[in-house]
Amino acid sequence: MIILFMLLSGMEIPVFREVLSSRELSGWVGYGEIDKGREVDFKDAQGCSLVGGWFRGLSWSISMPNDTLLYMGDGPYLVLLNVKDYRHPREVWRLRLPAGPFYWEIIGGIRGMCATDSFVYVGCSSDTTGNRLCIVDVYDIKHPKLVGICDFRAQGIPEDVDVRGGYAYVACSYGTPGLVVIDVSDAYFPRVVATLDVGGSRDLQVVDTLVFVACGRGVSIVNITDPLNPYEALLYTGSAVSGLCVRDTMLYAACGFNRFQMLDISDLFNPVFRGWCETEYFYTFAVDVAGDYACVLSGGTSGGTGVNIIDVSQPPPVVCGWCDTFGGTHVEICATDSVAYTVDEDCGVLVVDYSDPYSPQEAGWHDRGFEAQDVWVIDSVVYMVDGPDAYSALWVLNAARPESCSLFTWYFLLPLSTDARDIWISGDYIYIADYGDLSIGYNGGFFVFRIVSPDSIELIGHYFVPASVNRFFLSDSLLYLAALDSGVYVYDVSDVYSPSFVERYYTSGIAKDVYVKDTLLFIAEGDSGVFILDVSDVFHPVEVSRYKLLCGHLIARDSLLYCGSATNFFILDISDPFSPVLLGIDSIHSCRDMEIVGSLVYIANPYGLQVEDVSDPCHPRCVASYRSEDCGCGLSVGDDGLVYLADGLDGLYILRLYGQGVSGSGVFSGSEVGSCLRLSYRVTGFEHVKFSVYDVMGRCVSVLFDGFQGPGDYSLRWDGEPGIYFVHGRIGEREIKKKVLIVK
Repeated sequence: MIILFMLLSGMEIPVFREVLSSRELSGWVGYGEIDKGREVDFKDAQGCSLVGGWFRGLSWSISMPNDTLLYMGDGPYLVLLNVKDYRHPREVWRLRLPAGPFYWEIIGGIRGMCATDSFVYVGCSSDTTGNRLCIVDVYDIKHPKLVGICDFRAQGIPEDVDVRGGYAYVACSYGTPGLVVIDVSDAYFPRVVATLDVGGSRDLQVVDTLVFVACGRGVSIVNITDPLNPYEALLYTGSAVSGLCVRDTMLYAACGFNRFQMLDISDLFNPVFRGWCETEYFYTFAVDVAGDYACVLSGGTSGGTGVNIIDVSQPPPVVCGWCDTFGGTHVEICATDSVAYTVDEDCGVLVVDYSDPYSPQEAGWHDRGFEAQDVWVIDSVVYMVDGPDAYSALWVLNAARPESCSLFTWYFLLPLSTDARDIWISGDYIYIADYGDLSIGYNGGFFVFRIVSPDSIELIGHYFVPASVNRFFLSDSLLYLAALDSGVYVYDVSDVYSPSFVERYYTSGIAKDVYVKDTLLFIAEGDSGVFILDVSDVFHPVEVSRYKLLCGHLIARDSLLYCGSATNFFILDISDPFSPVLLGIDSIHSCRDMEIVGSLVYIANPYGLQVEDVSDPCHPRCVASYRSEDCGCGLSVGDDGLVYLADGLDGLYILRLYGQGVSGSGVFSGSEVGSCLRLSYRVTGFEHVKFSVYDVMGRCVSVLFDGFQGPGDYSLRWDGEPGIYFVHGRIGEREIKKKVLIVK
């Protein structure tokens, strides 16, 4: 017997864990691919899948196999950039490697690399998996593939990698052994063959049978005539060396404290000092040489970094020009004849044009930003604020193709102490909350931009408030600002070019979030709970009630108030706002932001995304989640059902919730008579599915399936004895019953 169930059923999202296959992984990262056949447990996911994003991490290393390709370590991602147009570097693909994210407390991520035409050798570090060398096959440049991993024991971090003659040489900082030698002649099975204690090292370069290592003792020269038995042949002592470059018979060294020097090593055992010069700023980090010029990175202890252009054609070296750059700390540099690429541990790749060495200029950048805080989506155009950092920015992204977001435009939010926290868009205007930095006397406030077009935004003004603004809510023409321990400020923005102060509401606790519904103002006061005010007369607010519970974020819908705290998700009945009643509660991993669509509440938390089903307000339950690399700080749900998650260090994640918006009814067709029972059915939502077979006495003789299934086509078979049976099927809330006859 054959029965075909064509199911167009209602949606109910279950708890579900997804393990992405290698091919699925390649789909969301753009064009990258992990070794085929290997299962990659990339994220913890329940009912969610990643469909794309605009990712960032803290960048630490770059390598250029030629003038048009640049590989960048972006947190745990290996990123390929096309720099043929160096003013507009374009991301080609990114591939996640088994490396941990980078935090100041946990030194992780991709730390050093060496790229050739066929392979990229990547030094990775993680607080959980330790240090390792990963080998990525890039022979087919559009389809990279992780082919080999070599774990090695080292106290330090793999800071730099160079490869010669079938061996990879890894410089390790902060401990021993300092230098690790790995046999990579078989890229699929790399193995450690030797180590050498040269002290903590930051940079190295292989020349013929020698390895020049920048270390705390100076420059260590290691003989690798026999790579299995390396030994230190010479040590050039002096100041600590953080970066070096060898060209022909000259060695160029970045010597820590504002010092760059040159050594003639034509006679290796009798090096000749050729002079030195002071660099701008206090400390030098790295150096690369192209032609007659050395490009040297340096920075100050209190901020500020840049690129020194130094003439090394005729010793002693002379500083020609200096390009001051924004960002955190530039830690690595690659130079061509007239262009230098630097990588900033906070902000990605920056391009400096030094065709005029006396006036080097910033010419381009890629992924400049730090910590995504909040996001707003309109018709696949994503507006995202970046902070907290000294260089907060507003990014406008094109997410029409979620798997490969592109940049429309961006705007640095100055002054430099800006700390962007929240974004609101109304009509053609963008409002951005500025947390500020009161420790240095800088008040917060809010920005107002006008949207000319997706690729053009215009700053209208930056308006100061004597407090740190964390979140805000726009109701008609009134902007309510949650200003932490300063309460709530109200501004009239009917004239966006000249906002006017209206009133300030004092709170007993810390104002973390605000929400306005009709004439009621709801304030999340952290430990003090929820404060409800009647603001029908905005100049004379009236206290309605207070409800004691931990609350950091809130949303009001109909007669319900949804509240998120550091530990729980609450639902309050506010049909009588003078006497709120607690209806339901569920545990969550803290709440950074919330949005409601239908019967689902989306929560950004320190682990990523959590989704609560609130169809029964008395029993909210977690039905979906997604673990991002760092911390979910803000979110927005688009009209297309996609969830846009602003993640701390990574930037933007675009997620799809299974079965969202699917509804309909179940129908069936097919023969009722056959020698066995065969069921073929289609699920268009994400449902709990159960099929059972009963005999004429009403006894269950077989449970064919009982579990959760996502969208797709399925089939079941049952070989029963001849007779009459009844099939009971249920998909979600839809129930189907049918009598069948099995004959032999």
